Amino acid sequence: MGRLQRYLQRLPEPVWQEMWVAAQGELGRSSLELLRRLRQAWEPIGLRGPVKEQVQRLERWVWRYQWVAEQRRHPVHRPAPTAWLTWGALAYYKYGLEAEALGLLRQVQQRQAWPFEALLTEVEWHTQANRFSAALQALRKVAMLARRLQALAYIHRLQLLLVRLFYVHGGSYTAPARRLLGKLGRLHRWIAPLPTEPTLRALEKNLRGTHALLQGDLVAALDAYQPEPHFSPAQAFPLQLNSWVCLLYQRVPFDQLFTFLCSLPVQAFPSVHYRTIFLDRCMLTLLQYGSLADIREWIPSIARALPPAEELTSNLHLLFWQLSWLAGQTERSFMQLWQTAPKGPADSLQTHLIALLIAVEEANVRKITEKYHTCMYFIRKNRRLFASSGFFVRFLRLLYTTRLRPREVSKAVQAWQAHLAMYPVERLFWQRSLLPYWIEARTQHIPLRAFFAQRSTSPLLRSFLEQWLGQRSF
Repeated sequence: MGRLQRYLQRLPEPVWQEMWVAAQGELGRSSLELLRRLRQAWEPIGLRGPVKEQVQRLERWVWRYQWVAEQRRHPVHRPAPTAWLTWGALAYYKYGLEAEALGLLRQVQQRQAWPFEALLTEVEWHTQANRFSAALQALRKVAMLARRLQALAYIHRLQLLLVRLFYVHGGSYTAPARRLLGKLGRLHRWIAPLPTEPTLRALEKNLRGTHALLQGDLVAALDAYQPEPHFSPAQAFPLQLNSWVCLLYQRVPFDQLFTFLCSLPVQAFPSVHYRTIFLDRCMLTLLQYGSLADIREWIPSIARALPPAEELTSNLHLLFWQLSWLAGQTERSFMQLWQTAPKGPADSLQTHLIALLIAVEEANVRKITEKYHTCMYFIRKNRRLFASSGFFVRFLRLLYTTRLRPREVSKAVQAWQAHLAMYPVERLFWQRSLLPYWIEARTQHIPLRAFFAQRSTSPLLRSFLEQWLGQRSF
């Protein structure tokens, strides 16, 4: 599917209607027909010869129209020569086409002079003309820009290290990972005053919340994730999404969670990235509080809201697969897509283990044997990444050889609880899966689907899902 076709299909309906009205006044009949086909067709349209050239002309018209419409809303006096490329990159990123957006941004970097070079040239010109005050003012701009870029780069570097710790090790930190986390914990920035600039302040609060979360301190993480009143929606929304997941990890009553959810902004998401995270939180809420009837009712709406397969993140994909299995769908389509999805070691471990548990629930002896050996091979191959690898080898061997006799299951559950007491962050990681619910179901000697069927349907949960998944256009 071409980039213009994907872009047009992701346009909200009001934006598309405005564009269609403008196109009827400017484009010919064949171009209008092609524009309509690109919007409505869900299969790739073959581009050969004249049709390919027509699509290229149509794409240039779309960007020109979007640029003119944007300038009407936010006029500028002297647009930069690279404004068209920058606008195209932002539009691509907003609708999830990250590869195309990065390609255009690289063109911008090649065409646009580095801001430091322009400012330093200005300093040189002012100095040669003996305008020392103006030169000093330009130098202050250089220093201010350098400090801001350095602060942003350091925040993003720390955020990358912390998130990578979680998604590589899954909360079961090996000795090198614990040393890195301890080294990061000794940094002075965790107790230093927050920056005054709102953008840096919001990023710093997000970073401190992530650091507390990866130490298992949910109270400190929730406190750090609280947005401040003067934050813009784009600055506050990431903090609210992370507060949401902290409340889920705390397993608060849904009445309390619903009060928080009512405070979420109703305006459009800043980008498709935040829409994807929001959908992840919705599915996690449905897994934790929803009944089997709720899951079966809302799976079709979730499937429609999912991004395309090539842009689906591994953790979102895994969560959707588990809910789909509870709703009665098979795993074949999931496993086909999973082969090409980008995934970290912790996500892969979770996938193999959940696939084994599903085979146990389906009582398929051939599949149980296959999934068991696949899971054991993966754990042994990646034992250096997980401090829990030795425990999982013993845990799975016990469950496999005893064929889930009640007494042996009780021993395995006790060993699991003792293991989580040693690695509290790992409990948060596995809370995103069916494993804790499977353990509860086995303790009650009932199938996993029957465990979810015991839950009562919550009117508040239904109201929330209707607002965000039913009536809201994703």
